[in-house]
Amino acid sequence: MADPTLPDVKKLLDDPGVSDDVKRDLVTAFVSSDPRSAFDLQSHADRLGMPGLFLPALGTDVRPWPGLLEDAVHKAEQQRNKRESDEGRQALGDGRTGVANSNSILDQGAPGLRYFEYFAPLYQRCISGSEVTRDKACELYDEQRDIDFAALRADGDTVTKAARKLSSEIVDQRNSWNSIDQIWTGQGAEAANARVDGYLRQAAAARSQVEKFGAVLNPAADALEKAVQDKARFVAGLYADTIDGKSAEQISEIIYYAQNGHNSLTAMPETYRVLQMFGASVTPGFLDFLKIATPILGGPPAYLGDLIEKAEKHARDFVDKVFVPDVEGKWRALVRACTAGDTSVREIYKKIVVEVNTINDHPFAALTSGLPPIPDQAQQPQEKPH
Repeated sequence: MADPTLPDVKKLLDDPGVSDDVKRDLVTAFVSSDPRSAFDLQSHADRLGMPGLFLPALGTDVRPWPGLLEDAVHKAEQQRNKRESDEGRQALGDGRTGVANSNSILDQGAPGLRYFEYFAPLYQRCISGSEVTRDKACELYDEQRDIDFAALRADGDTVTKAARKLSSEIVDQRNSWNSIDQIWTGQGAEAANARVDGYLRQAAAARSQVEKFGAVLNPAADALEKAVQDKARFVAGLYADTIDGKSAEQISEIIYYAQNGHNSLTAMPETYRVLQMFGASVTPGFLDFLKIATPILGGPPAYLGDLIEKAEKHARDFVDKVFVPDVEGKWRALVRACTAGDTSVREIYKKIVVEVNTINDHPFAALTSGLPPIPDQAQQPQEKPH
């Protein structure tokens, strides 16, 4: 974890999802690591009920506790991530459509992927070479990025308006021809009428195809948006920063304990931490007692091995029966959701393509070129020459 900068800390202190208690710890930890930042954070400290607390420390040799700043930042980031996840789920919950593109929807559901950010690296320590990684999760989730719903809806409106305009033009041309047809008779008029009638019928068929295509685009945009929403809403629900009440840091220690032997007094601090994670009651001074008793007894008490064995069983059972199944279950759920979303989007685009292919892009090709033949003198009896 890179050392947090002052702007990073200020963003966390301004985040409404981070509790005041955690913010106070963060201010304390950051100023202890960099006393010069006290002036920069004084306004935040004032709001948190810590006025002038750090000013006397300036210029002194302050030595922060190891890990204090890292722990404070980690807690603040987890609370911020939880807030982002909750807001994303809430925004996706009403199912309303009308956003411009898919990115804003996917961004709302993306905090759910932090589950894999926290736990996929730990899973890799248990099942090496697995495809379960944060990067792969993001790759699957981001397949539907950059879908422009607004452009598709705009195209639908444009095509629909064009169909209406074409319909109006056809009516105008039909009316114009009728006014001519009423005063023009004979074979030439009949030939011309057949020509114009064929042209207008083909134009009406083309208008119908264009109108049908335009009517498909807006519902298709809504359907695409809903497909992306469904996936994003599901993924947002995957968010968790604990498994069975245990944080990623605790699970990391449990995995290490399960995978490595512990058969000496030096392992007892780790053993008792693991036992505490699984609800064992630990007497605070017990380790000190062991340090005194061991030389007297000529070795650690016999039941020490039982405690280690018990801790190892807790750790292995948790890894095998809780942690690994939880990650694998979430991974399968993610893959199903992403596959379903991808299938839905592809099917919608296929329907659009089908409608496009029904449009005749040469609607007048069946009509012969030029004017129809008009009866002339060549078809009448010819006068014989003298």
